[in-house]
Amino acid sequence: MQERTGGRIHIIVESEAKLGSESEVLEQIKYGGIAFARVSLSQIAEQAPEMNVLQLPYLYRDSEHMWRVLDGEILRECARESAEYERVLWKDREEQSRQTAIANGTCVSTLSAEEKERGNQVPAY
Repeated sequence: MQERTGGRIHIIVESEAKLGSESEVLEQIKYGGIAFARVSLSQIAEQAPEMNVLQLPYLYRDSEHMWRVLDGEILRECARESAEYERVLWKDREEQSRQTAIANGTCVSTLSAEEKERGNQVPAY
């Protein structure tokens, strides 16, 4: 990222909860201490209850249906209601266990189901 942005953006990756629990990381994002992080949807839903609808068991018929919802108007409406955080990327470990990377500001495009299957990288803007 540093190379692609001429040194303007430097990303430091921290793992193993060095920056706190997922809920603590969400608070730090909210107040600008952390620029972005990978957190589970269940943690986001604790602070933005409208996101709970996306976690309902058996809500999606299949992966394609799930990705259409996550890239569609339903999610945009949920996101408008929880304006403290901005979704930048969805990643699913399993269809019933979704994760999202969220940020305070910059947006990253979401992978389509086909791109995900091919293992493409998410371009940053």
